[in-house]
Amino acid sequence: DGRAGRARTCPSSVMTAPPSSSSCGVLMAAFALDNAAKLAEEASAAVSLLRINTRPPAWPLMLFANPALQMALARRNATSLWDEHRPIRLAPELREFAPRGYDADSDDGSDPRKRRPSVYAFKLSALALTEYDRTVYLDLDVFVLNPSLVNVLLTSTLRVADVAMPGPVPGRFAMASGEKGAARENALGVPVLCSCLIAYRKTAGVLAWMIDAARALMQRRNPELRRQGDQEYLWFMWWSVHASKGSLRVLGLPDEWYCPWRTPRVARQPGENVSSLRAEIFVGGVTHTCWAVHGHPAQKIVTSFLERTTFEEASAATTTTRQGETWQQGAARQVSATQPRSSAAEPAAWSVGDRRPAERPTESIHLHTGPSQEPHPKRS
Repeated sequence: DGRAGRARTCPSSVMTAPPSSSSCGVLMAAFALDNAAKLAEEASAAVSLLRINTRPPAWPLMLFANPALQMALARRNATSLWDEHRPIRLAPELREFAPRGYDADSDDGSDPRKRRPSVYAFKLSALALTEYDRTVYLDLDVFVLNPSLVNVLLTSTLRVADVAMPGPVPGRFAMASGEKGAARENALGVPVLCSCLIAYRKTAGVLAWMIDAARALMQRRNPELRRQGDQEYLWFMWWSVHASKGSLRVLGLPDEWYCPWRTPRVARQPGENVSSLRAEIFVGGVTHTCWAVHGHPAQKIVTSFLERTTFEEASAATTTTRQGETWQQGAARQVSATQPRSSAAEPAAWSVGDRRPAERPTESIHLHTGPSQEPHPKRS
């Protein structure tokens, strides 16, 4: 259908090497119910920060969303913050497992009592429907602080792994170890990894793993799992089925890649006029600078920072900035400057056939690190 042609090709290393024939991109996805306004607020803050705070090359950003979230974003004039939009749907392999009589086309998410597949099944389906050869998936409450995070995952991490996720997280493992023995003896050394951030290759093994996890989730195949979520079934299908096939190289990223439940703070390096967001995590007696933070509490701080900090102050380059612009205004202008605007109302941008240019100018900011002896964060 030509969609993948909009993706940027991936360089072969973190340095600006000649591109390979594969495509790279960033994916976000959510199925909103009565929380659409909250999700739209989080998503707007997360993608604004990501768009401004990413070093070139500028990877395309794609959002899978249902109508409830689409409309909530349209009311915030935030749809243009993504390059590509897709309706969130069940993959063909999963449709037969939906509740009897479920009509995806008529489900706009407005009725939270409607019998529908788990929202986590929709997320797994979006992951499996990626149009990129190499993808970085981010939950809507993952706020990227390090300008190199996406580049490093796409060009370095995925050279040695098919999948990379942060963790292991002891709290998540406990959620998966139900009394009926989900964590059997041969799974004790396979802890649950957090699916808030997933870097992955579009290989047959990876896609089969995601589809199998979604299918098992929709069938509630393992009721002993205390949390019936995407990451628990990814974990279960990993160690119980796909590990033995040898087609899934999974890498656990350290805590500083997602810093669960840490809240960033505004920092200004002495002698400089550039403000930035930063956070630290204290692990094993050592302070580590966070590459990203994960958790709903961070959203208000990020939003406040985006509103108060001008785009000119935050950007290392000033040739394309406008005095007094907020980060979010500057991020939106970066996209709109290179994209044709529809003459129809804003929701028209959500049509399946909408194609937006993947490449556009991108600014970057400086992140400043410093020592901090804060206690280890609450585990999610």
